[in-house]
Amino acid sequence: MQGATRLLLWMALVAAVLASEARAQLIAPPAIDPAFTAVEAAVIDRAICLWENELDPSPALPTPIFLNFFKVPLAGGFLGLATNFSDGISPPFPAPQGGLPVSADINLNANVFLPNPGPNFFVDPSPGLDEEYKPDPFTHSYMGAFLPQAIGSYDLLSTAIHEISHALGFTITYNMYLFNVMLAPTRPVYAFAGPPQIGHPLNDYNAMPIGIFANGGAYLITAGAEFEQFTGPAGETSHLDDALGPATNAGYFPLDTMNQNLSLSERRHIADVDIDILADAFGYTLDDLDGDGIPNRADSCPTLADVGDLDSDNVDDACDTCIGLPNPVVTNLQDWMTTTSGQRDDDGDGIGNACDFKYGTTGTLIAPLDVSHMRSSVFNQVPQNICGLSALANCAQFDHDEAGLLVSPLDVSRLRNRVFTTNGPACIACAPPYSGVHACDYVLGQPVCRPRSDGGPNCCTGPC
Repeated sequence: MQGATRLLLWMALVAAVLASEARAQLIAPPAIDPAFTAVEAAVIDRAICLWENELDPSPALPTPIFLNFFKVPLAGGFLGLATNFSDGISPPFPAPQGGLPVSADINLNANVFLPNPGPNFFVDPSPGLDEEYKPDPFTHSYMGAFLPQAIGSYDLLSTAIHEISHALGFTITYNMYLFNVMLAPTRPVYAFAGPPQIGHPLNDYNAMPIGIFANGGAYLITAGAEFEQFTGPAGETSHLDDALGPATNAGYFPLDTMNQNLSLSERRHIADVDIDILADAFGYTLDDLDGDGIPNRADSCPTLADVGDLDSDNVDDACDTCIGLPNPVVTNLQDWMTTTSGQRDDDGDGIGNACDFKYGTTGTLIAPLDVSHMRSSVFNQVPQNICGLSALANCAQFDHDEAGLLVSPLDVSRLRNRVFTTNGPACIACAPPYSGVHACDYVLGQPVCRPRSDGGPNCCTGPC
């Protein structure tokens, strides 16, 4: 009965996909077990959305993958288990390589959901925001829980992302994964920079670096060592090596979503190396939301076509909050900070701290009243809300050099050099409602999906 029901669901989904004129989908609308609650199903949808923001179908098989999600008891301590993988034989991939992924089942352990005895899944009521987790300052993929509702629980979103990764091809069940990644004589060798360890292939398939190395550079590791070895439990080569691997190759990617193990109180997002491996294996193309030829993950303005970077701060002018004055993306986000386009913008007006010298005053001309606000703020601590003439304004907006934890004489000097000039300039799209800038930014250190006026998606993309 389950097989017949699944076939009917697939037929309906195929018809819906063929009738759609939307851009190519990586994953078809999924068949989700009615045993999942609406909130649980929303977490699954979010996991799919995250992969949709990274990869598009391979040109060799430009049809979406069909996934079925089931809520069933699983033995052996599994949080989730992807099964029933199906691939199609499609040119130009001759036997025995097989074809591209067509469908899979994803089973999530019913015993880990409430009201069963814990630890349980954390079912995020707002899975697009990550507000229960604190971002690691050096990676774009790992977060540790700091709010009580997520502490001591397994993250359902991370589990869904992991199992979807298997369905997309991260498994030796697919011959193309074996032939193009694991066993190819000239297969990609994945490297990492450390610490932390962020994966990236040296022979990048699209000739564009998308890895973000914390300390620059990379070094080779033994071919195959970054994957779990064949000598372990069946299917280990379908995972990236983690800190629990054999002593000879332990810990190449200890924080990656494709490790075998997920710990309590942590969230793991898609990392560069996960995208690279799947694209190498199956020819997936990197998603480019704004169509400017730069994949979302490498695009400083993933929702606006790039126009150039006048100040060379690695934020394109299309979404730069200070055009002509370097203000790079924040890499060590604090709870008291607010960002737009990933850059410090502590009054949230779309103009970055580095070139914003208006402190709630009217007009665009920087005036003597702004100097008075600054004089009342100098030497105050940046994280406090005791600044300006009111002694109630947040002090972070007076931090123009973005250095140290005090509003300093250097900040005063920057202001004096700009008196009687026009504030900014910032990109047109940077002003509220933030049309086309990063849909995902931070207000007081907490992620927010800001509204957009251009009708674009509010799914957070790229570096967010």
